[in-house]
Amino acid sequence: MLDRALFRRFDLTIEYPLPTATVARTVIQNRLAGLDLAHLEWRRITPAARGLSHAEITLAAERAAKDSILAQNSTVSTDVLLAALRERRTGTSPRSRSAHGDS
Repeated sequence: MLDRALFRRFDLTIEYPLPTATVARTVIQNRLAGLDLAHLEWRRITPAARGLSHAEITLAAERAAKDSILAQNSTVSTDVLLAALRERRTGTSPRSRSAHGDS
């Protein structure tokens, strides 16, 4: 049996690979399950999600849902979802820039 102090000296690394296009689509569909997704253009959306983590895709989907609901839409448009994915990728928000007077 190894000493517990020995284990404390090493960092534990758990790798989570980035989601595939299929997994990214499933994450988005699960997060937006209560909204109409029939008109989403997946051929544009899945490439935009490439390189983002599960958590980033989830946050983008939630942002798109909030934006759609606040606009009183029962559907999420491709453009709204793409903007949310772009926001996660760049870490910037058009809303936050305009709120601070930046253009």
